Amino acid sequence: MTEPSAGPGAEAIVHDYFSRLGRALAPLPKDRRDQILDDLRDHVTAALAEGQPADQVLGALGTPEDIADEAYASSPTRPTRHAWGLWRPRLRYSLALSGVVVALAGGTAGFAITSGSPPQHPAKLESELTAHVADAESTCSPATVASASGGPASALTSHATEVASGTSGGQAWTLWSQKGETGARGIEDGGLIINGRAYGLCPGYPNPAELELADTGSHGLAYGVIGYPGLARIWLYKSTAGTFYTGTRLPAPQVKIVDGVSFFIGTLPQSACAYPALELNATSPGVSDEHNFGFGTCTTGKLVPITASQGIWQLPPGHFPAS
Repeated sequence: MTEPSAGPGAEAIVHDYFSRLGRALAPLPKDRRDQILDDLRDHVTAALAEGQPADQVLGALGTPEDIADEAYASSPTRPTRHAWGLWRPRLRYSLALSGVVVALAGGTAGFAITSGSPPQHPAKLESELTAHVADAESTCSPATVASASGGPASALTSHATEVASGTSGGQAWTLWSQKGETGARGIEDGGLIINGRAYGLCPGYPNPAELELADTGSHGLAYGVIGYPGLARIWLYKSTAGTFYTGTRLPAPQVKIVDGVSFFIGTLPQSACAYPALELNATSPGVSDEHNFGFGTCTTGKLVPITASQGIWQLPPGHFPAS
C-alpha cells in the first residue's frame, strides 16, 4: 500500500508494523482479526494522507502486542462484562474497533452516524470530537444478580427512598434511591419495583450509562440510568453482542430527570427473550455515550442476565462510533 505524504520509507515501516500485528492477533477468529486489521489500515491511511509521519502515527497506536492484548481482553468469547472507555493517558485520537479501542496521533477520530448509517468521517480535530463535560462514571454495589431479581418489594424499600413512579406498557413501577446517596449512584444502589416485585440496576461496572432488561410480561421492559446531568435523549436498537451495531430501531423509552440525572424505561415490541443484544445510544446536554449489551437466557419474572457489555463515552453530542 502506498502512503501519500508519509515520509521516506513509510511503506516499509507500515508493512512491518501490520505484519507484527497480524502475528500478534493470530489466536483470534479470522473474521475478528481481519476486522481489526482492516479498520486500523483504513485509519492509518487517513492519518498518513494528512501528512503525519508514519512513525508518529504508528507510535501513537501502541505496539502490536498492546493492541492484541486489548482485543483479547474484550473478546466476545469471554462471557463476562467488560467495560471500557477512551484511553485517556495517551490518546489524542480515539477509534472504536471491533471490541478494542486504539489511539491515533493528532486529535480524535470519530464517526458520525444516524439510525444504522455506516461509519464515516475519519479523523477530526480534538476540539470537534471531544466532549467538554465531566465524566459521569459511578460505582455501585453489590452487583445485581439476575437470578435473584423479582423478589419482595421490601428487599428494596427497607433501605431506599422512592424518587419516581409511573407506568409502562400497563405495568406500574416505582424507582428507589439508596438512602444517604444521590444521583446515578443512589439509583443504581437502589432499584426498581415493577408490579410489586424488586429489580436491581447495578451491573457492577463504573459506566456512565446502565441498562437492564426485565422479563416481566408478554413484552420486555428495558430501563436504566444515564449518569450525565440533565435530560438525555435515548435511542434503543436491536443489536449484536460485542459490536456497536444499530439494527432495528426500537420505540423510544420514557425519560425523566431524577436527582439531576436521567432515568429511562420503555416497553419493547416483543418478549424480553427476543433480544439477545441491545444497543443504547444517549445524548445528554453537551455529551454522548453508547453502550452495547448482550443477554443470556430469560426467565419469567426476572431480569435477563447480562453476558457481555462494552461502551464508549465522553463523546461529543450526536457522535456514535460503530464497529
